[in-house]
Amino acid sequence: MTNPQPASREEFIVMLASISEQLTDIIAMENALLRDQKYSALPQLQDEKSRLSAAYENQIRILNENPTIMMGIPAEQKNHLASIAHKFDSAARENLILLQSATIINTRILEAIRDAAIEQTQTKKGYGPAAATGRRNDQAISITLDKKL
Repeated sequence: MTNPQPASREEFIVMLASISEQLTDIIAMENALLRDQKYSALPQLQDEKSRLSAAYENQIRILNENPTIMMGIPAEQKNHLASIAHKFDSAARENLILLQSATIINTRILEAIRDAAIEQTQTKKGYGPAAATGRRNDQAISITLDKKL
């Protein structure tokens, strides 16, 4: 898209705004699901998020290769694009924080489960609460989780 004509410049700006707004909306939906810990619903958004992310990256690549595209556009459009960019950045930052938090929480849950399983199999001395001896239980234990972590 080298030296776009005014019509293609307008189309490019409209497309950039549209893709950015749609991607921001998808990220906001993902953020809501993460806040509500509805992790099982996240995969439903991934195809659309991937498609929009690829389209957004393509628009940014075109813009970087053709910086003159933005020259001479009306102030109203520049302000609109700046507003969209601000919303996108805000949603993306929140998304990063929520994803990191979910990862940390899930890791801690798995570590607690692991530690509890290890504790159950360790040798104890003397009699336990059920008057059992501290003999080690060498049987394997099975753990099932009902949520994806």
